[in-house]
Amino acid sequence: MENTTIQNLTEFFSNSSDTLNGTDSRRPTHSSLSTFYVSLCIIWIPGFFTNLLALFFIIRDIKKAIFPAIVLLLVLCTSDLTAICFSFTRHMITRYIRSVNYSMCASLSPIHTFFKLYSGVMNSLMAVDRVMAICTPFFYKKHVCVNTWKVGCLIAAAAVATLNLFPLMGLGSYTGTRSTGEMYCTSLSYKENPIERIYGLAFGIAGIMCVFTIVSLNGVVIRTVLKMSTRIVTFVPSETTTSSSDNTSSKANQTSFEIAFAKLMLCLATVYLVCETPYNVLILLQQFNVPVNRSVTGYIHLISGFSYTVDPVVYILIRKTNRKRIVDFFCRRKGSTIATY
Repeated sequence: MENTTIQNLTEFFSNSSDTLNGTDSRRPTHSSLSTFYVSLCIIWIPGFFTNLLALFFIIRDIKKAIFPAIVLLLVLCTSDLTAICFSFTRHMITRYIRSVNYSMCASLSPIHTFFKLYSGVMNSLMAVDRVMAICTPFFYKKHVCVNTWKVGCLIAAAAVATLNLFPLMGLGSYTGTRSTGEMYCTSLSYKENPIERIYGLAFGIAGIMCVFTIVSLNGVVIRTVLKMSTRIVTFVPSETTTSSSDNTSSKANQTSFEIAFAKLMLCLATVYLVCETPYNVLILLQQFNVPVNRSVTGYIHLISGFSYTVDPVVYILIRKTNRKRIVDFFCRRKGSTIATY
């Protein structure tokens, strides 16, 4: 039986489906136009400029001092910016090009699903980074460097790209067929052939695994941060010698930096959990042909796309330096150049 969830979503909430899940509606309904403008105003336009601004701040900080965690932030913001640009371009292509063929779907669908899953993998890597930095600082400083996460990001990208090529191996399909016989682009909807459901199941399970990893590791980070925050509040530098006092104070400042950066990572992880968990659950439900209210489905896709916009906003606003730079820019005052988290 043909999956009706995605088809109904196209009829009721066509732009969300077109933009975020690969369906292709040809009816210029009032609902589709309204949702198009909503996506334009809350996802595409603000997402493009906020990611550019976040990348500007990140690159500026990298020029001053580069450390492993900021590489992950750079990759995440770059991925979000690319996803925003591709999402808009993909929507315009599927909206105005009448002839949808397999080659077009096979070109567009893997890129879309790549960014959806890669965002979860990057958040998982950031959670791993913070756990090692805070819970095992000596191991972290000795074995984790900038190149570690450069290689890690490349390996993660290769793994996600391989998963998104499953349909080319016969384990999925980049297209679907409506009840009218019309072909449309969709790779994660329900497939009648059990073999073709492997891709959707693998994608959904990978997404849930990212959620589990983020929740569990960040739980460890939160518990450790609370303990460390208490220690820093009660910290009093030793007065025995100047050198030992300076050394202890330096360690406390470094610990404070790690805690502040962990808070940033926790906020980014929270955004992913809120925006992407319903999406990953929905993908798994679709593989078993579980009916979901079409309006709920539409909002899930819209919220999922909104994560691309919220990530850079969180990075910009949570940092004192960035907030000061923005205030100074609008107030025409010279801002501080010290990176403070």
